[in-house]
Amino acid sequence: MNDKIARIAYAIYEKGGRMNGYDIDNWLEAERIVLAHNSKKQVEVAAEVAVRKKRTAKTGATINTVRAERGV
Repeated sequence: MNDKIARIAYAIYEKGGRMNGYDIDNWLEAERIVLAHNSKKQVEVAAEVAVRKKRTAKTGATINTVRAERGV
């Protein structure tokens, strides 16, 4: 993760006109970007897992209902 932060911090440095003295600011901004991106990915994955669980639960409930109706 540090490599990714370093690359982004350097890009911020370049886009900022290569001004010296902002290395910590650039690093912290890059860190925020990486962490926000990771958080977004985690939320997307968690949402997908929740949808899959919901579908599985719904399918399982339907199967159990059909089995109960058939006396299986």
